[in-house]
Amino acid sequence: MIYFIQGKLTKLIKIGVVINDVNQRLKALQSGSPDILELLGVREDLNYEDETILHGLLKDHRAHGEWFLPDPEVLEKIEELLRNKPELKKKPPIIPKHLKTKLYQRKPDRIKLLVEDIWRHTR
Repeated sequence: MIYFIQGKLTKLIKIGVVINDVNQRLKALQSGSPDILELLGVREDLNYEDETILHGLLKDHRAHGEWFLPDPEVLEKIEELLRNKPELKKKPPIIPKHLKTKLYQRKPDRIKLLVEDIWRHTR
């Protein structure tokens, strides 16, 4: 799940992922922070890949590491994610491992047809 934690004094926002208890993560972060931290929200349906996408979308607002400036674009994206729960982006299909074999590498047209078929079935 992705969490959003904000410092009360600095207003910096941490966008991170936790597998288990978000409150334990908040306590761990708080113990090493001079700022008072508060949990803004959690998206339980998002994962590491979504976090990477979100960090990329907000890269121009990064303060350091996984901490972001509280710029309007960052706040709007977080609010949108917590309110509407949209998909971050359409994820491409996973190409089966057997497509990487020598047999398929020698037949690029066959691979193209298989990839197109995969795309058709994932929409």
